[in-house]
Amino acid sequence: MSIGGFNGSDPSPPQGQFERLVVERKVHYFIAAAAERNPVNDEVHLNNSGMIQQWVQRNFTPIKIGETTVYDLTA
Repeated sequence: MSIGGFNGSDPSPPQGQFERLVVERKVHYFIAAAAERNPVNDEVHLNNSGMIQQWVQRNFTPIKIGETTVYDLTA
C-alpha cells in the first residue's frame, strides 16, 4: 500500500484508517521514507504520510536493512 500517493501529500489512507488496519493486522510492515524525501521532523508542515510515519516511529521498533529502515507492525 502506498502511503500518501506519489509524492506523499495525498491524505490516503487517513491516519485513523491506517492505525485500524495495523490493529486488525492487515498491514504487516512499514518502510520508512528517507529523511530528504519526507522530513518528519519539520514542525512547519507535516502531511498525512509524515504523521503516519511519526506514529509508526513512536509505537514500533526500527529495523535497519542496509540504508533502509523497516518497522514490523505485527510485533
